[in-house]
Amino acid sequence: MARRAMAALLTAASYGLLCSAGARVLPAAANPTGSCWFILSTRCPFDFGQDCVNCASGVSASDCGQEDVAAYCGDDAGVSYTQSLTHLSTSRRDIGAATAGGVAVFAGGCRDNGTGIAQYSCNEPDGSVDIFVETDSSPGVKLSQTVQLSEPRGWICAAAAGGTDSGAPLAVLAGGGTSMTTPHSTSGDVVNLDTGAITHFPNALSAGRWGVSCTAVGDATYFAGGIVTTSDYENAWEASIVDVFTAGDGSQGVGTWAPAPYNLSVARESTTAVSVGGSLLVAGGWTKVNGHYQGDNTVDLIADPVTGANHQTFKLATDAYDVGAATVNGTAYVVADTQVVTFTATGEGNPVMLPQALAGVPSLNGGGLIPGCHMPRNGVTVGPWACFYGGSTNTSAPKPALYCLHSVRQRWARLPCSVPHRAGAIALVGSSTVLVAGGFDPTADNAPASEIVDVFQFKL
Repeated sequence: MARRAMAALLTAASYGLLCSAGARVLPAAANPTGSCWFILSTRCPFDFGQDCVNCASGVSASDCGQEDVAAYCGDDAGVSYTQSLTHLSTSRRDIGAATAGGVAVFAGGCRDNGTGIAQYSCNEPDGSVDIFVETDSSPGVKLSQTVQLSEPRGWICAAAAGGTDSGAPLAVLAGGGTSMTTPHSTSGDVVNLDTGAITHFPNALSAGRWGVSCTAVGDATYFAGGIVTTSDYENAWEASIVDVFTAGDGSQGVGTWAPAPYNLSVARESTTAVSVGGSLLVAGGWTKVNGHYQGDNTVDLIADPVTGANHQTFKLATDAYDVGAATVNGTAYVVADTQVVTFTATGEGNPVMLPQALAGVPSLNGGGLIPGCHMPRNGVTVGPWACFYGGSTNTSAPKPALYCLHSVRQRWARLPCSVPHRAGAIALVGSSTVLVAGGFDPTADNAPASEIVDVFQFKL
C-alpha cells in the first residue's frame, strides 16, 4: 500500500474505537514527525503493554528507527516504574487529596463501609490529615506526620495553595460533611505541610456543601460548585458558587476567603477542576433538573478566574461526573465515560482515543472505568504522563489499575493496583511518585474502607 493511501486510511480510523476490524492504529499525533505508523496487536483492549505486531509494517527502516519502535511498542508503553505498598494512618474512603511542594496530603474521609446506600453517607467521619514525603528508603515515601482537621468529615476537597512558591507548602481543605440529611460544612483548614500547623476558618465557604471541586490557579485556590443540604437529599440544591482562598504574606497558613464575582454556568456537584495555562477548567458534574438528579456534560473554561472574564462553556459528548483530569505541558486531558477531550487555556483541543476497555455507558454507579470509580480530583501529572485511577463494579472488567496516557505518543499504559480504591484518593509525592490510597472494593458485599496505599515510582 502506498504511503499516502496508508496514511489516509489510518487517519480516518484514528479516533474510533480501540479495536476496529481486529486491529488498532495509533493516531498521527502519536508521531509528530508523521514518518512512522505503528500497527498494534490484535489482542484487545489496547493490550496495555503487550508487544506490537508488524510494528513498522510498510515503513522503511530509515523512517522508523529502533528507538521509535521501542518507544511505541515496549512493555507498558515505555513506562519504567517500581511498585510497593504503604498505609494511611486509618482506613477510610471519600478522602480529600492534594500535592503541594512535592508533599502529598490525604485529609478526612469516612471509616464506615462503602457499599449500597452507605457509600453516600458518612456515619463514621475521620479527621486525620496524613502527610507523605519522599524518602531514600523503600518504598520511597513515608508518612511523616498525621494532624487533625478542625472537624472530622468526608468528601472534603483538598488543593495546594496558590502563590506560595517562596514559603512553606500549604494544603487548603474545605467543605465536606457527614450525612445526606444534615447541613454540610462551611469550614476551611489550611495546613502548613512543613510544620503540620493548621489554621481553621469556620466560615470559609459562603455555603456549606460537599461534592466541591478545587484547584490552585495562579495566586489563589478555587472551590467550585457542590451540593447544599438542609434537611434531606430531596430538599438539597446544587450550587454554582465559586469560593476563593488567597494565601497571606509569608504563606504561613494565614489568608482570606471570599466568593468569586461569578458563578459556574450550571449549578452542579461532583465536578473536576484543574488549572490549564492560567485558566480555571471545571468539567462534568451531577445536577438536578426538574427534581431529578442526573449527570451533566458542561465544561466551564474561565480565562481570568480572578474576575471571571472570558468565561467559555463547552459540552462533553455524554453526561459525566467525577471525570478524570490532569494537565500536561499546557494541555488538560479530561477523561469522561466515552471520550478523552483536551483543552488549552483558550479553548477545546483535539480529541484523544479512549481505549475500549476504559469506556462505559454513563450511570449512577457505573460508566467508564475512570469516572465510574468516583475518585474526586482523579488525575496527576508525571513528566509526559497524565495518570488516573480506574476501576469497575463489573468483575469481568479489567482489574483496578493506574492508567497513564503519554501526552506525546498518545499511548496508554496500565499499571495494576494491589487492591481496589473506589472512592479513594490520588496524589503525587515529589515529581514522579504516585500514591493511590484508601477507598473500598465495590465488588464486595459490605466492603470495609481500606488503609492501603499503592505506590508507583516512575523512572523518568
